[in-house]
Amino acid sequence: MFTFPRFIANCSLPLLFLVSSPGNAQTVEVVGTGATFPAKVYLQRASDYSKQTGSQLSYKPKGSSAGVKGITERSVDFGATDVPLAKVELDKRGLFQFPTMVGGVVPFLNLPGLEAGAVWLDAVTLARI
Repeated sequence: MFTFPRFIANCSLPLLFLVSSPGNAQTVEVVGTGATFPAKVYLQRASDYSKQTGSQLSYKPKGSSAGVKGITERSVDFGATDVPLAKVELDKRGLFQFPTMVGGVVPFLNLPGLEAGAVWLDAVTLARI
């Protein structure tokens, strides 16, 4: 496995991903696991990175807790979680984290017989749901 400082990715800002350094002909394998929410993006980026560099980059979406566990146990090179770890936890585990992408959850309705815009979900109603 490729050796670099261990990190945990947090899914909350624009995607940042590994890039190869120019002129580096060494083939490496980088393995990550964790959050399922960003999996499609990570898998596409991993595929693109592998095609461009010849190095293997793989991501196994198994859930945020698996990302934290994998990186803590040092069984993967990077882990992803939807919930950031507290600084004290990062320091205790010898990790650092950075955000990699933004995601959102958008509620919508599709009920037969209702016209578009007939139902409005205000903040209080959404909070109760």
